[in-house]
Amino acid sequence: MNVAAFALMMGSLPCNAFSSKTNNDGLLELSLRELSQLQIESSSLSNKSLARAPNVVSVIDRNRIELSGASTLSELLRLFPGIQINHRRNGRDMVWIRGVTSGRNTKVLLIIDGVPQNDAVFGGWSPDEQFNAQNIEKIELIRGPGSALYGGSAYSGIVSITTKQFSSPQLFEGKIGSFASKEVSVKKNLALSSANVFFNARVYQTDGFEQQYDRSGQPSTHLNNVESKYGQLKIELNDWQFNFNHTNYMTEYPLYRSNEHKEQRYKSNNFSLKHDKETQSYSVKTVAYYNKLSRIFDHRVIDPLTNELEFFSTSDLDSSVLGINSKLSYEHSNELKTNFGLFYDKWSVANYHETIHKKDNVTQQIILSKLDQKGNDKPSRENYAAFWQQDISFLDNMLELIVGARYDYHSTFGSQISSRIGLTWQSNDYWSTKILWGSAFRPPTFIQQYEIRADNNVPGNPAVKPESISTTEWELSYFIDENQKLTSRAFKSELKDFIRSFDGGPYQNSDDKTTIYGAELEWEKAVIFQSCCLNSLAMNVNLTHLNSDQPNVARDTVNVSLNFEKRDVNLFLSLNWSGSRNPSDTYHNRVTNVVKRVQDNKGSYLIADANLTVKNVFQPNLFFILKISNLGNKNHYNPTYAPDGYFDVRRLPRYFQFGLRYEF
Repeated sequence: MNVAAFALMMGSLPCNAFSSKTNNDGLLELSLRELSQLQIESSSLSNKSLARAPNVVSVIDRNRIELSGASTLSELLRLFPGIQINHRRNGRDMVWIRGVTSGRNTKVLLIIDGVPQNDAVFGGWSPDEQFNAQNIEKIELIRGPGSALYGGSAYSGIVSITTKQFSSPQLFEGKIGSFASKEVSVKKNLALSSANVFFNARVYQTDGFEQQYDRSGQPSTHLNNVESKYGQLKIELNDWQFNFNHTNYMTEYPLYRSNEHKEQRYKSNNFSLKHDKETQSYSVKTVAYYNKLSRIFDHRVIDPLTNELEFFSTSDLDSSVLGINSKLSYEHSNELKTNFGLFYDKWSVANYHETIHKKDNVTQQIILSKLDQKGNDKPSRENYAAFWQQDISFLDNMLELIVGARYDYHSTFGSQISSRIGLTWQSNDYWSTKILWGSAFRPPTFIQQYEIRADNNVPGNPAVKPESISTTEWELSYFIDENQKLTSRAFKSELKDFIRSFDGGPYQNSDDKTTIYGAELEWEKAVIFQSCCLNSLAMNVNLTHLNSDQPNVARDTVNVSLNFEKRDVNLFLSLNWSGSRNPSDTYHNRVTNVVKRVQDNKGSYLIADANLTVKNVFQPNLFFILKISNLGNKNHYNPTYAPDGYFDVRRLPRYFQFGLRYEF
């Protein structure tokens, strides 16, 4: 029996009553309509409901995150409409929003607890095991430009994460899974006389699945091995909050030849101090942060005939981002609100190089790659910004006009102005619509500006300027009833000033312009049953269509998630369908495996995952968890050669994970 048939069968079970709430802490404690009125912050400086937010925003809360059993941020993001996840590029995943491509997630801004996370050298972030997905209270995903509020990097969208709060349960959790996977997590709360302190930690390790083929299409014995350590310390004292996050993440590039190894290890230490002041008429929110990232790798090639070291290189990276911002929201009246913000950040590189120590069996010292900013191998840049937004309500607050702009001054490439305008309409609790326009930019990375390479392959260019985008969006939401919602969206994005390299030359801004049209349709439904077989069923179905010729982009995607609840048992199912991906001029160019070279591996595919959670096993608050990823064991080989181009070369095979969690 397939999933759709099972869902229809369960939905048709006889029931005596329907309700928008349950008497327990189950999935449907609030109706969908009530949930839509909960306040979000990521799309504006002040709290607004989803209907009033001046962006297209989707939210996943802690309950759904826990029931999904997600191990990575990638697994959660692929549940959203408009998202394409490309797996294990250089051992790390890529997140594309609405057909806007990037190699290192440089065009999507990641924010955790109000602090930007994009790194200083490459401008990106990792959605993989580096971060503990089960420490997330909620995710707010903005699809569309966000530079009018957040500045650079908020180009195609924003992923805003709030980590778990002091009020969430303490826990101890252990998991084992396929490929010798092991995981231990702990969350401890401590209530002091004047402060709340809590600590969250996770250790994860896996040998990983076999890659089978390298990037040339030849057999490979490499594994997708991962080691990850994560820790968070959060202290809340009245209006103050201190936050410290540490990550230690190791993986090996999985796409080299069997005799070629390149292990990379990332370590980060992030500190932030927040202060919130709220009164009836105004609020002031200030955050200061310091993010430090280091990366090391060594690259080795073993001569298969002599078993001796043929090639050896190392690379070190040490960078930091220092920032502070303060945001004021002042309510003049019920109809008029002013938002204002000041921002400062400094991006610095203390060390970056890749050095060859041995080549062709000869010991030597060659600096293959380094950064050079006018003779300085420790580049930095500062950014000063100011933001203003006016919220004006009309017709008894049914109609709201939002107008805003942000001015950024970067020390290396000058000023940028990003603006937005939005009109939202909500005449009652069931209908809402919004029309939005916004512009954004993506600054060049230090690699694109200042990298010098001994092989002169794609060097940096200090004259390169930011990329730009503008998007027009429309959204219409309708609650068919308390627990059934239908949302349709349409958008048009115009992109220009792409930063590219042509034929291995320096980075430059191209004259090309691209327009991407798209539409999203989302249906959410939740039902309460009074039957012997089922207490509740919640489902989300979303479809995205893109009118885009961008290489490797899937024009059509469909996501379905279903949660079945019967007392202490939850079954979460997710289906992710990706349509055929657009062709690429460089696809298969360097694949030497004749069979693989001629294969068309950009066809559509369907991935199904399941997570079973059983509460109160043997004793109260003890949970049993069974997770099965890639139920159909779907795999495909999709080779391209350039490091920023290959992805989806081999997906995680069918994977089993067993776990026990105790909450206290």
